[in-house]
Parts: sequence; structure tokens; C-alpha cells
Amino acid sequence: MLFVLGNHLFLFIGDIVTFLNSFLPCVIRSFVHG
Repeated sequence: MLFVLGNHLFLFIGDIVTFLNSFLPCVIRSFVHG
């Protein structure tokens, strides 16, 4: 049970990191060139 929960949490964090990696550069670029 705890292992499954940890695995889901790990995948969730992976999705967040992937989202930030695709989202942050656009924000930083628009902020720098703003």
C-alpha cells in the first residue's frame, strides 16, 4: 500500500518536473525580453 502510494507520488512529481521544464523557459524568456 505504502509502496504503491510512493510510486504514484514519484510519478506525480515527475509530471510536475516535466511541466516546469516546459513551462518555466517560456516564462523566463518572456520576462527577460518583456
